[in-house]
Amino acid sequence: MARLAAQVVDSVKHEQNPKFQKSEFMQLMRQLRDGEVIVEKDDIVPKDATATTAMDVKGKGRAVVMHDEVSSLSTSSSQSHGHPPYQGSEELNAAYMEQAMDPHEAYFRQENAELTEYWNAHYTGPATRTVPTVQEKNSWHEMQRDWDAFEATTLGVKPVANYQFQTNNPYLLGDSSRTQHHAMHMSHSQRANENVLELEAAVQRDPSNAAAWFELGVKQQENEREAKAIQALERAIELDPTHLPAWLALAVSYTNDIHRLGTYNAIREWVLRNPKYEAVVSRSSLAADARGDFVGLIDVLIQMARSANQQEGGVDADVQVALAVLLNATEEYAKAVDCFLTALAVRPDDWLLYNRVGATMANNGQASDALGYYFRALDLNPAYIRARFNLGISCINLRRYDEAASHILDALVLQDSDGIQDGTGMNDARGVTSSTLWESLKTTCLHLQRADLASMCDRRDLDGAFVSSVD
Repeated sequence: MARLAAQVVDSVKHEQNPKFQKSEFMQLMRQLRDGEVIVEKDDIVPKDATATTAMDVKGKGRAVVMHDEVSSLSTSSSQSHGHPPYQGSEELNAAYMEQAMDPHEAYFRQENAELTEYWNAHYTGPATRTVPTVQEKNSWHEMQRDWDAFEATTLGVKPVANYQFQTNNPYLLGDSSRTQHHAMHMSHSQRANENVLELEAAVQRDPSNAAAWFELGVKQQENEREAKAIQALERAIELDPTHLPAWLALAVSYTNDIHRLGTYNAIREWVLRNPKYEAVVSRSSLAADARGDFVGLIDVLIQMARSANQQEGGVDADVQVALAVLLNATEEYAKAVDCFLTALAVRPDDWLLYNRVGATMANNGQASDALGYYFRALDLNPAYIRARFNLGISCINLRRYDEAASHILDALVLQDSDGIQDGTGMNDARGVTSSTLWESLKTTCLHLQRADLASMCDRRDLDGAFVSSVD
């Protein structure tokens, strides 16, 4: 009891209310803690007491009636009245119950009532109000909504990425033999023919498959849908933080989204989790630095590249890509081009690399030089929407507006083909066609002094724009 009383006193030591601190309950707790009183059978008595009455812990100058006396009173009262006490008046019954009740139980009941009243008045509002107000309900709904918008992942607590799938996907309703295992068995060339609907179906069939999410994210990159690409790639690394290609692809998307710190963190995670270069990383301070030291991370990547050159097999294309992406984020485009070209020498049929070389050259003011790399990417993958769109942007910069309009319109048609046709037309609410492409096409049409085509861009009238451009 002394130990428990000490815990009670310690737990409320910061309570400033004088009535609470000087209450009889708190005085009793202190006396129990300090050993001034003890519990003997059912009574609270002074530690050295020999009398049959307990001390007045309430401090009101009266002794507490002992249990034996109460029992005697209860017996005599019951016999003298000849009936149970509850059959008399309410006042007499209350008086009788107060006498008959265990004195300690009565004491704690009174203290409990006082403390309950104090707590209700100071912490939970008036005791009579049991129904929350409209404002409180709205506040709780807002808190619940904000809470639901976040989730705990292997990377910490972060906003929920709710990837929006296209509805009525025919690949979910049909044969699943291909979509169930595509991520494990699909080659680089086969992925060119895989459409978004097939990849979304694969993910919906197996939501915990990190490789499937990665393939979907890369495809959305190719299709110039950066937001969806980021959502898919982030889900891939949440499911499997050791999936190195997903970290590298995510760094590319963050760079395109002008998220420099995101690019740094993704490349840093790729480096730290790469078992091939543990020795190089262990000699650096990279593991302890999460502040965005681009120079330090570039330095580690250069050491990794040198280490790869000294090993059997020579150049590691992934290291060169990681270095190029990081250099793009720091706007060192000439160096980034060199890194991409080095990787391209190892992977001469990689259409992603051809596009990245062209895009980096365009960022460096070399729009004319970029065209050849875009065309080569499209030779390898004619359905590569991002390369076709980038080709259109370079043509705009070169003031070749007719060609630009044609390339961007082709990119929109390809995006549109990845949607689901129904009785009412395309489901644009799902972001099948990109607003970025429409705005770029509108700009091109205005340069061509084709206000009619520009107005179709505002309405996203793809059929009208296509027919008018052919005419």
